[in-house]
Amino acid sequence: CLAQSMLAWASSCLSLSLFTLPLFVFAWAICRAVLPSTAGVHEIRVVPGTPLAGVEAVETLDNKKGNTAKDSCTPLPVPPDYDHGLFMGTKRSYVIGKKHVEPPSPLGDYRGVSSLLHKLVAGNRGKVLVFGGSMTEGGGCSQPAARGGKVLLERACAWPARLCQWLRAAFPTAEVTVQNMAQHGISTYVLFAQLGLLLESHGDADLIIIDTLTNDAWAWAPEERRSSNRISLVYEAFIRSVRDILPSVEIFVLLAGCGSCGQQWSAQSKIARHYDLPTLDFYSMEGMPRLWGRVHPPWQVHSVIADTIAGVWAQSWETNCSKGPLGPLPLGKSYWPATDLAGHTTCKEPLSVYVAGTPNPTR
Repeated sequence: CLAQSMLAWASSCLSLSLFTLPLFVFAWAICRAVLPSTAGVHEIRVVPGTPLAGVEAVETLDNKKGNTAKDSCTPLPVPPDYDHGLFMGTKRSYVIGKKHVEPPSPLGDYRGVSSLLHKLVAGNRGKVLVFGGSMTEGGGCSQPAARGGKVLLERACAWPARLCQWLRAAFPTAEVTVQNMAQHGISTYVLFAQLGLLLESHGDADLIIIDTLTNDAWAWAPEERRSSNRISLVYEAFIRSVRDILPSVEIFVLLAGCGSCGQQWSAQSKIARHYDLPTLDFYSMEGMPRLWGRVHPPWQVHSVIADTIAGVWAQSWETNCSKGPLGPLPLGKSYWPATDLAGHTTCKEPLSVYVAGTPNPTR
């Protein structure tokens, strides 16, 4: 906080000049207005081995019933006007407000998203997998809890957990799983290499969210980062392989708002547009790169991500609900020539696995 930095500087000088003091008071007032209140955030309980990175809400406030009528096209709760559960107690302490979470118009074909929402409206099970790097995993994310409560850290603080809270608020009779499978430092290339292993036990997944732009901009070798064609090829091979393994799964593309991701954004977005995949493009949203800031953004950005996804899904529900559960759009012809894609393959049905550092590394 600017006020804390100025106080430390002033203390080292052993005095506050007549010029510094007004600046300190001004900065302190700004920080009081911007920093989140901790009074309304509820305690969480971490239960190892459960979906949603082991996060369960102990208490919630302002609960709304959501969509409880089977096969109903009733509008879904739109952020920020829904129960944020353990992530926020009251609207007054919800510091992001409508300024940053006004959902953009949906990009791509949302029929597969609508199919998932139809399942949840009917009270059935719904499963979402999230792939990405340390940002998606929640690296550096920490949200203060209420007095005496625990602090939300890492996965428990990350946007996939917050998205699951919206799904549970919107569909209280459904069994919702949002499984954060993100890993530190992972790019699309590394994710592609282990795809068959990652998906072998998730044949019941309804939707997969891909959030790899940040690490595609940073985790590749410098000469590869300069070649957007190579990244684009691997990204397309990854998407086509996901659909080969799970033909009925929907793929939702999230393009991060990181400020230095322009070249890699182009590599991913043209593939998403080619297949008309449902997409949320934070990179192109006005002011988002500045709000995003560093590679590991603060919890407020995770909150914006989750609420923007929720807002776009709610919009798509109003448009597509009456059409029924149509399933995802077929991929069709590839963007890159088949001969180029043939050079990027992965093991889709692993027969054996070696996991280093475990008591029984081979199975």
